[in-house]
Amino acid sequence: MKIFSFTYLNVLFGARLKQFFNRLPFFRYNNYNTFLIIGHPRTGTSLLHTYLNSHDAVLSLNEPLAHSNDGKALFKAYSRFIKVVGFKYFYEYVLDIEKKKVLIQLIADHKIKVIKIHRLNYLRTYVSLCIAEKTNEWSSTGNVAMDLLNKQIYLTKEECLFAFAQYKNVELETDKILAQYHVPVYDITYETLVSDPISVMEGVALFLGVEPQIPVSLLVRQNPENMRELIVNYEELKTSFLKSEFEVYFED
Repeated sequence: MKIFSFTYLNVLFGARLKQFFNRLPFFRYNNYNTFLIIGHPRTGTSLLHTYLNSHDAVLSLNEPLAHSNDGKALFKAYSRFIKVVGFKYFYEYVLDIEKKKVLIQLIADHKIKVIKIHRLNYLRTYVSLCIAEKTNEWSSTGNVAMDLLNKQIYLTKEECLFAFAQYKNVELETDKILAQYHVPVYDITYETLVSDPISVMEGVALFLGVEPQIPVSLLVRQNPENMRELIVNYEELKTSFLKSEFEVYFED
């Protein structure tokens, strides 16, 4: 990415304009709709977050629950141009008693819509998480390409099974809460968001009640390599999952 590209300047200008109007005390209000992005880490939540923020009438606050246990940021006064405000809520948060309470309180007391995003391949999700934890690189705008050797990881069958089970368990627990309170939910996948962002974000915009716009993001895919390259013991791991329900994850 060239730092003075049209896309970069467009995103920067849009962000600065939102910040400017949000600071004007006489121009703020809190009569807007709200939403949550729910997904696992490394499933496109950041990409979705940036696409939403490129919309003139949408404000996505990223991860306020990473630093606190309340959802107050969702109800502050923002610019009158903002029609929808939301933030990311990871599935794994339901394992934290306080963060689970936040979810229940938000959806019980307010008319919040939920955009759920998931990746079709749990193994890809887990590999991406392990690489991010190893390199401490959680997002990229493509300025620096990371060397493959720095990203390669070794995985055991046991830790993969544990990760897959936890993914499934927290999804079921979260879905149970959402169903209990009859929360409107819009499901998308990481794969379709990457392959056809315009169509996906059009559906998201209509779900949130705003006019669709062309989505823009500076983020690029961090691990485009196939899993044979990323997992040093790929063949061994693949063999260990033969004839299991997770065998399909190795069709990379």
